[in-house]
Amino acid sequence: MDDQYTIEYNGIRYHVDLGIKHDQLSIFWVPLFNYGSEKYVMFTDEKIGEYDGICQELSRAEIEYLQDTIGGIPSEPQLPFWDAWGGKLLVLLIIVGLFFIGRLRESDEDFSEQVKESTV
Repeated sequence: MDDQYTIEYNGIRYHVDLGIKHDQLSIFWVPLFNYGSEKYVMFTDEKIGEYDGICQELSRAEIEYLQDTIGGIPSEPQLPFWDAWGGKLLVLLIIVGLFFIGRLRESDEDFSEQVKESTV
């Protein structure tokens, strides 16, 4: 393993990955609003000492090193489409759907009243 992707704690080496840390308001796992700033971080799925997942934020020099050695890493963190827009689009789709369902019910009621009047 490359030392750049491991950290040592109490004599044990742990593998870490590159990720983006951001603050997010979500309801039922649907992201609605992102706030604060996005930062590149090294993280792990394991609890390491007092760290539970996120190990450290990366400095500008560390990000540039990773860009030079790995490539394909944007200089500024970019959230995935679902986190950035997915929840907003889903909520908009639900609102539009409820609007059209309400309109259909209203037109069905008007049609039912016309049928009743014409049969009497």
